[in-house]
Amino acid sequence: MLTPPCNTQANEYIDKMFAALSTLGTLNELYRTELGDAINKSAAFKLLYATVLIEEKAGPDVKVTVDELKAKVTKRVNAAEKVADIAEALSKGTREAMELQKETIGACQSALAYAKAELEATPNANPPNHEPLFGGVT
Repeated sequence: MLTPPCNTQANEYIDKMFAALSTLGTLNELYRTELGDAINKSAAFKLLYATVLIEEKAGPDVKVTVDELKAKVTKRVNAAEKVADIAEALSKGTREAMELQKETIGACQSALAYAKAELEATPNANPPNHEPLFGGVT
């Protein structure tokens, strides 16, 4: 009687795939939080920039060049811009980690499909379950 082969390599791929799925779920929740935070901080920066720009234009120094005005505004909103940029970078990093987990899952699925095809192509995978016909002649 043939025993089914113990394919530990396939089991390892399955374990890797489930670990990647679990990590992907965790990263998805983290990404949702970080993306919302990045959007809020970016909106706060843009609102602050617009407010400061209007204040500087209406200020006592009416005759300033565009570059001077831009420098004054940038100086006042620099910290908010950094906070928004950091939040955006964090969300992008989490998104890249999610893509890596998706690629890991895809690679494991491909390896498992290949292992299955190889197993099905093996002659001993499906042994005949019948006695030879005609007294030993097949």
